[in-house]
Amino acid sequence: MLLQKPSCICHACGEKLKLSDRVCGVCGAQTYTVCPFCGRETFIQGNCRYCRNSLFVTCSNASCGELQLIGHSGLCKSCGAALAQEAVQGKIP
Repeated sequence: MLLQKPSCICHACGEKLKLSDRVCGVCGAQTYTVCPFCGRETFIQGNCRYCRNSLFVTCSNASCGELQLIGHSGLCKSCGAALAQEAVQGKIP
């Protein structure tokens, strides 16, 4: 039985990547972030690969609902609404 190397998908453009890719070769997006829950560097995908907490939060503005990384600016990248403080600080799984 052959083991395949893990592959991942770019969170920005959907390109298939290798876990070792630090930057997407198609769109240039950074592929790693520091998990706001455990503090470890992890590939940006649905959940942290170490603590399994979600790396994304949905904007609470009913007319927006944009899904985005937790813990960065504190504001929705699409509509500018303030994100829940717990989400910004990485305190909600």
